[in-house]
Amino acid sequence: MISRDSVHVVGESVGIPPSKIPDTVADVVGKEVEDRLRHLVADARKFMTHSNRSTLTTDDIALALRLRTSEVLHGYHFSDPMSFRRAHAADDVFFVEDAPLKLDHVVNANLPKGPVEPTFSVHWLAINGIQPLIPQNPSQQALAQAEQAAQAHRDSNSGLPPQKKLRADRAEQQIKPLVKHVLSREQQLYYEHVTAAIKSSDSINQEASFQSLANDEGLHQLLPYFSQFIAEEVLQALQAKNNLALLRALMRTAQCLLVSPHLHPEPYLHQLMPPILSCLVARRLCESPAEDHWSLRDFCANLVAHVCQTFGAQYPSLQPRVTRTLSRALLDPEKPLTTHYGAIVGLAALGPRVTNALILPQLTLYLTLLQRELATLDNPVKQAEAGRCYGALLHATGALVRHEIGEAVDAVLPTPEVLSTVLAVASSSSSSTAPVTIPSLTDAKSNGAVKDLVLAAKSSASLPIPPLSLDVSSLYDLFGEALLPYAHAALGRTLFSLSSPLTSSVTPSSSASYAISATNRKRQSETTLRSFKTKAGRTLNLPTGPLGGRTPFHGNYAPDCFI
Repeated sequence: MISRDSVHVVGESVGIPPSKIPDTVADVVGKEVEDRLRHLVADARKFMTHSNRSTLTTDDIALALRLRTSEVLHGYHFSDPMSFRRAHAADDVFFVEDAPLKLDHVVNANLPKGPVEPTFSVHWLAINGIQPLIPQNPSQQALAQAEQAAQAHRDSNSGLPPQKKLRADRAEQQIKPLVKHVLSREQQLYYEHVTAAIKSSDSINQEASFQSLANDEGLHQLLPYFSQFIAEEVLQALQAKNNLALLRALMRTAQCLLVSPHLHPEPYLHQLMPPILSCLVARRLCESPAEDHWSLRDFCANLVAHVCQTFGAQYPSLQPRVTRTLSRALLDPEKPLTTHYGAIVGLAALGPRVTNALILPQLTLYLTLLQRELATLDNPVKQAEAGRCYGALLHATGALVRHEIGEAVDAVLPTPEVLSTVLAVASSSSSSTAPVTIPSLTDAKSNGAVKDLVLAAKSSASLPIPPLSLDVSSLYDLFGEALLPYAHAALGRTLFSLSSPLTSSVTPSSSASYAISATNRKRQSETTLRSFKTKAGRTLNLPTGPLGGRTPFHGNYAPDCFI
């Protein structure tokens, strides 16, 4: 469409002679311009089609240029189509013919008005808060007339259809520039009252403030202010190291903001997580080591686990960053034992998988180093801190053992229907020597397990538990019988949670006596639990009789809340 001659003509019009434009360059430029013109015309046709017109105008071309962020052509903003004429020198060159102008018309035409010179004037807008009555200031009568006109306009729009009324309202709207966010007076009073209650020692006002933050609606505008308040106050409290009660109140405040169903703290997690992690792994939270800062670290660990569980799906990198921070704190030998304790309880709160992946590989080496601190007699504070770390490790390992045993037991326990049948059949045939008759059940997978359970319940034999993926024997070498409560708790909770609500659903039948008394149910549950414990003891290589065995570390260092 655009030949090399057209390129030469355009180049000559801007001062580039044809001799300086090679033919190859002219061909490339012509193809590039043709491609751009095709895209431009295609966009212009879209505007023409959406305008329900069949004639392409210069406005369509201007809109297409603006769409492509190009400079708009000036001087062609009229709707009448332009007429192009072919040039005589070249058949493929077109131009717009201008109307001839007579010189006398141009000379005798009136001159346009000159621009107005810039001027300025000053006047008093207000004097001592009172607006003077001068022509430059609007009078009270003019303001009243403007208000009446606006009210009359609103009254006239009240009878319009909804669509026309919406258009009229939009016409009255004005786009205001962005301004700095300012809280209302009520919000400022609420913020001041809540922050003052948090920093005070009044427990009643603090509890009321916590309830308000956790349950009240309409606090989303205050969320960034509370996040900044928590970050600043935690930093000051950690620097002072003498206000443990304030740190507890600030962490309660963070918990209320995170658990509130009416708030969306996702955009402010970058402000809330650093103070929470600081309270978890800080070197010192209080001035005296005798103060109970351990419970605050436990609270922060549960709060970190809640954040990762609630917002981990939206932010996949949140939990890896938290575990990386806690792992570095745990593996750094230069860090104090208080920091190690916070890292241990923080990783343990994230679940058994995190414990298995990040704590167990370092368990043997860390306990070896911890044994030296436990044997230190000249520093009771450090010995107590080491005992706390040992208790945290015991709790984390015990929770992992409980989880692994629970999954293994759940794999062999039958369905509720099967377990009801087991208890009924075992009770009815406990005193007879006849072979056990197993009723037909819908769950074919559990039919084989029913007979094993019945025979085990009658003879108090062991039950087949699958091998565990966890090397519990090595953990027993480290902790000894201190792991027994966790293993037995997993077995007892799993069995009784299945047996207690099911035996009540057994109904008498004329063909077989399935009804059992409360005494027989209790005896049968104890017998089955004993068989589970016996088999678990054999599988885990744990003592099944009185507590005994080798215990390198004493279990009395574990806090009461861990057992």
